[in-house]
Amino acid sequence: MFRVEVASLSLDPGSREPVLILKKADGDEAIPMVIGHLEAAGIAASLRENKGKRPLTHDLFANFIREAGYRLIRSEVLDLEDGIFYARIFLGSDEEDAFFMDARPSDAVALALRFDAPIFMESQVFEKWHDMDKESAMEPFDTSDEGKKWTDLLEKMETERFGHA
Repeated sequence: MFRVEVASLSLDPGSREPVLILKKADGDEAIPMVIGHLEAAGIAASLRENKGKRPLTHDLFANFIREAGYRLIRSEVLDLEDGIFYARIFLGSDEEDAFFMDARPSDAVALALRFDAPIFMESQVFEKWHDMDKESAMEPFDTSDEGKKWTDLLEKMETERFGHA
């Protein structure tokens, strides 16, 4: 297992789907993950340290974790099967041992960013990524009007951050 960090969050030029890129903290090797529009907005808000007037879902859950007396200790991307990534989050407090919960990688990353917690990845994920058919893992999955609305929002955020779409 090794530490990873968010290398970028952008839109795939072909599918217009959000892509989260996690890279090894001590190297250049990276893995792209197609994620949902809402999840991308949650990660983008954390990366930009954007505190809106109302909490996003990830903010709400992070607030709940804190109010319950816990903190997010770390997030882990555990596996890749049939183009689907699997993750978990570890929660703990000063009084209790840590416990984990299953999570989608995008949620695990969004929460780790809110707690300034480390993100780890099993080495087998990189191995499986290199061995798989990349097209199946990068298929678009949200072509609804709601999905298009979030794509437009992410394009606007990307333009503001990088000066181009």
